Amino acid sequence: SAEKERLRAITDNMPALISQIDGNERYLFANSAYKTWFGLEESSLREMTVRDFMGESVYRIAKPMIERALAGEMVSFENELQTQKGLLMIHTTLVPCEAQGFYILSMDITELKRLQQWLEYDATHDMLTGLTNRRAFLRRLSGTLQ
Repeated sequence: SAEKERLRAITDNMPALISQIDGNERYLFANSAYKTWFGLEESSLREMTVRDFMGESVYRIAKPMIERALAGEMVSFENELQTQKGLLMIHTTLVPCEAQGFYILSMDITELKRLQQWLEYDATHDMLTGLTNRRAFLRRLSGTLQ
């Protein structure tokens, strides 16, 4: 339908992983970012479970959040993800569906995190010497005294 094609065009042009997972943790929908990030076609994903896609060790960490999403709760978290573009810092939100299952929305926040780290460093270090500045010293002293 025209509505589905419009939705596909929107999701394929978003700088994020977008997918729909059913109550059995199988992929019902995946946007083109899965191909860009992992080299996986949607047809391949439709034959996989979330566990198949993530691998056992990552799935074990994600399972409690998946269970919360399946129980109807919106869940957000950050994690590192190995992709074809390298190791990325990702912000993911699991959004429950009206039907059983949930949507996955994952955005690459690697540059944002890098900028945040640089700003934190810049605020606590002398630009000329690279040594910690007075603000950082007082913060550390206060923490130590407590």
